[in-house]
Amino acid sequence: MCDVATSTKDLAVRRALTSLLALLALALLIAACESPEAGSQPTTASSPAAPTPAPTPTPGPSPEPSYPLTGAPVKDPGARDRPVLAVKVDNHRNARPQAGLDQADVVMVEPVEKATRFIAMFHSQAPERVGPVRSARFVDAELLPGLHPALAFSGAAEPVLSELRSTAQLGLYREGSAGAWARDSARRAPHDLFAATEPLFEAAAEDGLPAADQPWPVDDAATSLDLDRGRAVTGAALSYPHAEQVDWQRAGEQFLRAQNGVAHELADGTRVAADNVLVVRVPATADLAHPVDPIGSGELVLLRDGREFTGTWEKPSARANFRWLGPQGQPLRLARGTTWIELVPEDGSVTVRDATSDAGASGSGEGS
Repeated sequence: MCDVATSTKDLAVRRALTSLLALLALALLIAACESPEAGSQPTTASSPAAPTPAPTPTPGPSPEPSYPLTGAPVKDPGARDRPVLAVKVDNHRNARPQAGLDQADVVMVEPVEKATRFIAMFHSQAPERVGPVRSARFVDAELLPGLHPALAFSGAAEPVLSELRSTAQLGLYREGSAGAWARDSARRAPHDLFAATEPLFEAAAEDGLPAADQPWPVDDAATSLDLDRGRAVTGAALSYPHAEQVDWQRAGEQFLRAQNGVAHELADGTRVAADNVLVVRVPATADLAHPVDPIGSGELVLLRDGREFTGTWEKPSARANFRWLGPQGQPLRLARGTTWIELVPEDGSVTVRDATSDAGASGSGEGS
């Protein structure tokens, strides 16, 4: 009995020792797996890699400086920052041929008493001789203030002068000012007064008139008018009531002007031409001193690049510039170059000649 008990007790002890040794071995094995190898560095969590910076884009070429009224590239940097100069030019039959109109950036044709008169606007060029120069009218105070121009004119009635002064957006330069004036002895008064533009530009700058700004959109390198939307034409005939009959005839990408069946030529033989012709239909009034009303809105026709584009014009106030709008109200861009704006009263007439029905047009520009 005693031997059996002892033997059983020894067996239990051996089993316990075996289990203890197994647990010890397991613990040593786990510790060995968790410890770093000799000479190795402790493992640390790696931080995310810094993002690669995007390459700096190469700047594109700067927009080419352009004249604000024509959109043409600037040739004389000194001229870019001068004001607009507006000169009232006579269109009476005894005033023809005129001088300097071919160097104007923009010309407005305004009805007066049974005639028309021009507002020639200069900026990119400065002709030595412009004229004959005539008087200012009430409508000038409604057409010009948005351009902040220097206005050169022979004189004006006191009510007109008062109206012009009240705008506070014009520089007024009458005959005798700025050393810019001369009478032509070969012509009869009052169609004999001419002006030089350089002295007038200098006087306007000295008087603090602002540099010219772009009054309406012109084609540039990024944006241009979709020419496919226009109708191919050969020209247009305009009738001013009790005044001139005007014809514009296509010649390449320009249009040539004629008056009363005669080509409109200047004193040096230059033919009047334009890259843009805007025919603006304005309400007529019964007031001979103020025959048209350019404030409000109405219909227009734009001729450019041998095509016709129809739309509307808006001028909400005398201090605002005209806005030229397409059929959906989008800005109607002009071609780079010179612009003539014909303010045709609504009781006048406008006939645009379609290229398909006027295929025999010669391009001579003679009035019809």
